Amino acid sequence: MSPMPGSAKRIPPIQCLLTFEALARLRSVTQAAEELFVTPSAVSHRVKQLEQILGTKLFGRADFSLTTEGIEYLAHVREGLATLQKFPGIAGQSAAPGKRKLRVAARKKLGDCVIATGTPWMGKSEEAHATFAREILAMTPVCAGIRRYGSAALDLAWVAAGRFDGFWERNLKSWDIAAGIVLVREAGGIVREIDGGDVMKTGSILAGNEDVVPQVQEQLRLAGAFGRQANLT
Repeated sequence: MSPMPGSAKRIPPIQCLLTFEALARLRSVTQAAEELFVTPSAVSHRVKQLEQILGTKLFGRADFSLTTEGIEYLAHVREGLATLQKFPGIAGQSAAPGKRKLRVAARKKLGDCVIATGTPWMGKSEEAHATFAREILAMTPVCAGIRRYGSAALDLAWVAAGRFDGFWERNLKSWDIAAGIVLVREAGGIVREIDGGDVMKTGSILAGNEDVVPQVQEQLRLAGAFGRQANLT
């Protein structure tokens, strides 16, 4: 299945995520439509749109059983939606008493920021490990701290909630990041592909507020330049 062209169109609308979750849970277009107050054709359209954006099939059969990719993606979508429930006030929801609107952190200087990341694991290429080592070396002297939780979906949700000031990681799957991207953008943050490409194609993601993201991106660029120079000598 060919992905939709244009990086801006490749970020799934939150309505698509809500529809996917409802259809995966109810396994009925009619029931999902009733729950979401939309037509059955709207349910089918939203799911098809989401599959086009992700470039993969989420449902494998007429009974709406999930594919392997669909099962994994559903877990990440539910993580993101659970965060939405804790922080109402975005995506058309009204803030409830005692709850605050989801908002990215406002810190402007990288030296004041705690940045989350993910590490390549055993079995990843030697180059992936070398790249991560260079990036950590570039980041640790210039920020307040580095954190690794282990779930990109949750890291992005926590960036959206202001608990982390930023997040970067390379070579993730589209279903690892799609829901989190929605959260960050709804919370006033920005998302970039680390090297300037299409984040939904490469899975190399950088997220935070508009002041912090360019600073992190510059540090990662310097780490990459150092690696290229080392390969030439």
